[in-house]
Amino acid sequence: GAQLALLRHIRSLDKSKFEPVVVIGQGGPMGERFRQINNIRVYELKFPRLKVFDLFLPFSLFYAALKLVLLIRKENPELLVANTERAFYLGVLVNFVMRRRLILMVRDFEFSRGLFRLLDPWVENYLCVSEKIKNFYKFPKEKSRVVYVGSDLMEKLKTVSAEEVASIKNSLAIKPGTLTVGFVGRLIEWKGPRLLLDVFWSLVKEGLESPIYLIIVGEGPMRAELENEVIRRGLSNQVRLAGQVDDVEVWYNIFDVFAHASVAPEPFATTLVEASLAGLPVVATDNGGTGELIIDGENGLLASPTADSLRAALRRLLSDSTLRKDLGEAARAKALEAFTERAVTQHCEECYEKFII
Repeated sequence: GAQLALLRHIRSLDKSKFEPVVVIGQGGPMGERFRQINNIRVYELKFPRLKVFDLFLPFSLFYAALKLVLLIRKENPELLVANTERAFYLGVLVNFVMRRRLILMVRDFEFSRGLFRLLDPWVENYLCVSEKIKNFYKFPKEKSRVVYVGSDLMEKLKTVSAEEVASIKNSLAIKPGTLTVGFVGRLIEWKGPRLLLDVFWSLVKEGLESPIYLIIVGEGPMRAELENEVIRRGLSNQVRLAGQVDDVEVWYNIFDVFAHASVAPEPFATTLVEASLAGLPVVATDNGGTGELIIDGENGLLASPTADSLRAALRRLLSDSTLRKDLGEAARAKALEAFTERAVTQHCEECYEKFII
């Protein structure tokens, strides 16, 4: 997720003002995706994993920091921007050798607050993806700011044809008049796919005026368990696990309602921005930074992360076509105003300009 956010950011960065040099972890498909961007240089380094027990971790960190020092000597950047926890700690190690201005993008709640306080003198500025993140870490006001997550989905949505949408609906046997609930995210416990499946099953048993269908887009360790639950509950004709897709913009055009079901605080969900840009009415569990984008009753519905609350919100939305239309239009208007990737990147650029000598 952090690398995808960085990829969108680098694509949108004003190359007439900034010359980005990207350093990412070795291996994987992201290196090639970054290299497809014009006018940037990409390096791959072997970054050690911090949360795996390894007696050689200090040596691996030292070696990675040494390689990064040599790279920085070669490129001589005016500003270092750390996009992940590992990149931040390596950036601090580098600054023990060669003092550079360091900005940290804080995208989750998993950093150590104690380490932040200890390493604060080495950081020029914190860019937080939500007010919740900023308040959680209690960053100094004078050196922190909120820069929300953006999305470049809008241009992709313009390329989707009615034929593509109809083809997928036909392949899923979604009948006319059926309302489709969509979920996009990793299939892990805290993202709430189990909760959403439970709620959907209860709505099917309850019976609504219109037939409903659930599409879960994404991969993760819970997939096999969810597939078994779908079969056990007799939902094979009403639930589809689509897996990882490369054309998510098409799937947003298939959904009638978007469901965000995280049961733990979400720093700031990119999928909510994407669903809003697609003009979808949203039901979202109200934790983390979600309430900074979705205002209950204005551009979506908020629910507590419980089955009863999420069920009531989904039932209300699925039962009211006028509410769906109004909330979807309001969601798109707000996302277009402040949450496109270019709008978000401009806030970052203002910060970069402040610290570039």
